[in-house]
Amino acid sequence: MQRILKPLGSLGMMLLGLLLLPIRLIANFGLIKDFFSGLFSGVGFVSLNEKNQRQRLTFRQLLTTPSLQTRQNVKKEVSALIEAGNWLALSTKIVEWDQSRSKCEAGFPLAHTAMTTAIQFIARGVYEGHICHPGPIYDISDEVADMLETKAAIHSDSYALLALAAAARCYQGWCDRGDDYAEYVSDDGWFGTSARFAKARWLLDRFDPVALDAPLLAATQHKLLAFMPDAEKHVYRYYEEWSALDPYDQTPHTAHGQMMLLRWFGDQTTLEVEARKAAQATSQQTGDAAYFSIYASAFEAWDPNVFNIDLDVFEQGAHDLITLRGGDPAFVAQLHQQMSWWANKADYREATKHIQDQATTVRSGIKELRDEILRTRLTAIHGHSWEGGVRGAIDEISALVQAEIEEGHATFALTESGLVVTPGMEAAPRPA
Repeated sequence: MQRILKPLGSLGMMLLGLLLLPIRLIANFGLIKDFFSGLFSGVGFVSLNEKNQRQRLTFRQLLTTPSLQTRQNVKKEVSALIEAGNWLALSTKIVEWDQSRSKCEAGFPLAHTAMTTAIQFIARGVYEGHICHPGPIYDISDEVADMLETKAAIHSDSYALLALAAAARCYQGWCDRGDDYAEYVSDDGWFGTSARFAKARWLLDRFDPVALDAPLLAATQHKLLAFMPDAEKHVYRYYEEWSALDPYDQTPHTAHGQMMLLRWFGDQTTLEVEARKAAQATSQQTGDAAYFSIYASAFEAWDPNVFNIDLDVFEQGAHDLITLRGGDPAFVAQLHQQMSWWANKADYREATKHIQDQATTVRSGIKELRDEILRTRLTAIHGHSWEGGVRGAIDEISALVQAEIEEGHATFALTESGLVVTPGMEAAPRPA
């Protein structure tokens, strides 16, 4: 019977495909395409992308932002120096940016951008991050890693080359570990990981980040915690020293948040305690932004301890972070999409009712904050920062103002104050 049913099933699917083929071809043209698109994307949804709706939304479209342009210039300069083999000039430039705490317009450290660019340039490949290492994992050959160590030894007074060599060894260690659950990592994988991180630690031991006033060294040193035998003795000190070296940088808080998860060194209360301490320590510089940044790591992994969050402080932290980033439209787009992912990521249907209720509350709070950010902080559209480009951004705005769209007469504008809705000639403009 199974031998008969399987061919019939395949034949049925083939016939269904042939029947739908003309419909799909027709649906690629004009109004019929719009009809099918609307039919399958959600009944009743009206997008400001539609031809008869486009004139209702006005906005600035950006090809780039000052922050993105500055970082692009750094990437070009770093790439040119590596191509020319001028490692000493590269190291000198990175140290200069690090010592001066130079940042782009959105507040991202230029030294960090330079280091990431250098790693990307010398890598032979890249792997997608996983739950223990959310960011990309770069595949660096032994020949390149050995070359970096040689360059660092030749220019022994330049800590940037040393940091680059150590970072390369850390990435090699992550590659040796792989992306399997810990119990499935081979003995060879663990041995390789341990050896690579031990080499990175040996390289970094000769310099003191605090004595050299070097946030870049502190950042690289913090990477060692993932596979340091005595990491629990250093995890708080490494973070506190790194953050104190540059209170405006949010990278230390995000990295520390990762280490405070249950799978690393945290417990049921650690994340909330550390988030509040971070916000208090940097409140004069960045308000509550650090609180948001520490929790960002937990939301990436949907660690159960996210349920201890104070949503009011989290909301203020998000706004403080956007202010720190200069209201950069590319960053706002990234943050909006990131929060959409957080709000829809976890599935707690098999958890207790209490956990389910907590998850529902946190999800709802994130969605409300995401929508508030779109309404009040987006001032222009940078297409490359949105999934689906400019059309994708307009669809997100359309979803936010469906009620106003359905009224038929309202118009919409992205301004320096955010999204403004004008109900019609008979009413005065009001904020979205």
